[in-house]
Amino acid sequence: MRIASFELLGDLKNEYMELRQNGQSRDQVVRILMARYHKELTAGAEDDGLLFWVGLADAQYSLKELSNEISSQGLMALEQLRLSIPGITPGDIEKRRKHYACAPMPERTQVRKPRYFRCQWRIGDTFAYQLSGPEAEKNGVAGEYILLRKVDELESNGRITPVVTLTHWKNTPLPSNEAEFQRMPLLRINHGRMGSPQSMYEYRLEIVITQKKQIDNLHLQYLGNFSNVPAPKNEYYFGVPGYVTKMLPKDIDQDMYFYCYTLQSYYEQQ
Repeated sequence: MRIASFELLGDLKNEYMELRQNGQSRDQVVRILMARYHKELTAGAEDDGLLFWVGLADAQYSLKELSNEISSQGLMALEQLRLSIPGITPGDIEKRRKHYACAPMPERTQVRKPRYFRCQWRIGDTFAYQLSGPEAEKNGVAGEYILLRKVDELESNGRITPVVTLTHWKNTPLPSNEAEFQRMPLLRINHGRMGSPQSMYEYRLEIVITQKKQIDNLHLQYLGNFSNVPAPKNEYYFGVPGYVTKMLPKDIDQDMYFYCYTLQSYYEQQ
């Protein structure tokens, strides 16, 4: 059994990090977490209480500010866990012993919040992505285009990612206004998820962009802002992070081919 499989350890690490990023000192964070987990440290002292000290020691070590006090508590908790739960992976115990032996470490003067990428595309911004590469060549679609139009955005943990529709555009000229853009139908992305009606389709997907370099590598051609394009009448959309179909920038070639050809052919046969 891996120690990391206990969710309490991950929860403590995240809470410790968040409190330190919000300006609390190391000692203040320890006191706050001991108060939050009072039940685990008293009624659950023989199980969750031990995990608390291991989780707290892990959290401090991850920031390279492990104190002598928390190191000692962590080492004692590790030994008791080793004896009470023989199935714990020995390597997990030994790794933590080595980590905790690095104490004392000085308290960090500042723990900065990570800067997450926030995509600046506006609603309606429309881009052309040209299919290329071995997969496109093999399937005879090299040179054709997929148009990506931003219709929504999702925010999670400080990151903003665009939600787009896809349109297959075989030839130039590419559309220059909303009327031209609407000459071709949107591609259907999904059907029948989350109890949606059988008569409805999903037309939107989230592009999980985490840095500007990923956008640059796509070599998108900006066509304009087409903000007044109505959504399909048979659209089903549940715009909550974690529920929208995702596409990773690194997989765009194979995903575009799938959505444009394989999936649309399947829907036409239904």
